Amino acid sequence: MVISAVGVVLLLTAGTHHALELAEVSSPVGPALAFFIDGAPSVGLIYAGWWLHRTDLRPTETWDVARWRVFGVIAGMTIAALIFTVLIIETRPVPEPLFAMLVSSGGGGVVLFVGGYYAARANAVSRRYESIFDNTFQFTGLLDTDGTVIEVNRTALEFGGLQREEVVGQQFDDISWWTHDESVRSRLQEAIQTAANGEISRYETQVYGVNGLKTIDFSARPVDDANGSVTGIVVEGRVLPVKNNSDSTYRSCSVSSGTICGTISRNCVAGHSS
Repeated sequence: MVISAVGVVLLLTAGTHHALELAEVSSPVGPALAFFIDGAPSVGLIYAGWWLHRTDLRPTETWDVARWRVFGVIAGMTIAALIFTVLIIETRPVPEPLFAMLVSSGGGGVVLFVGGYYAARANAVSRRYESIFDNTFQFTGLLDTDGTVIEVNRTALEFGGLQREEVVGQQFDDISWWTHDESVRSRLQEAIQTAANGEISRYETQVYGVNGLKTIDFSARPVDDANGSVTGIVVEGRVLPVKNNSDSTYRSCSVSSGTICGTISRNCVAGHSS
């Protein structure tokens, strides 16, 4: 509620100032118009504080917006004070200093509230995106349409024993995950081109990491903008479990055992008959 509180202080200051002016002027039009000019930003800030607490920003994020707003008020007051200082040095009259101070501080507060809100919103979206992007067990990355790596998640980096700086800005197929086999690399290049053309590509392949080769379910999906143009490619890989051969081994043993038992049974029957 810091934002609303600051707005209330500015509004009360403006109201008191212009109420006192009414006793000094013949017409109330001037003070009323001045109150509208310097009071409007204050009312805007009061509403902004109320509205901000009904958004989905976290408390820490709303405090960031409040700090921006307070900084805006201070910046506006500072600018007005500098202007007054110049006028005083030049021995020129300073007209309506409190009115100018209220307009500057209120205006500065509103401008930086808007800027602070959108900055906090962008940071919140970025943090939530990173928390989802990096807290998944599958390999995930974002490429440009030419295959250049824009971003890649922590799981993929740890698998390859790589640092983000080694990967971002490089061609995806040049990274050590793919360079162990030229056929694997060629298939990847085809998948990237397919996605760049607006189609999804999905297949099983092998990637190389610090613990050797792993088989993954790989996909490359296009990212479209509002006009339907492909602006990026999302690549994903999910490590597949090692195929278990115990069932086939059991079936093989069962067949062998059945053959042996059948042979023994026939021999036993033949011996009994003789």
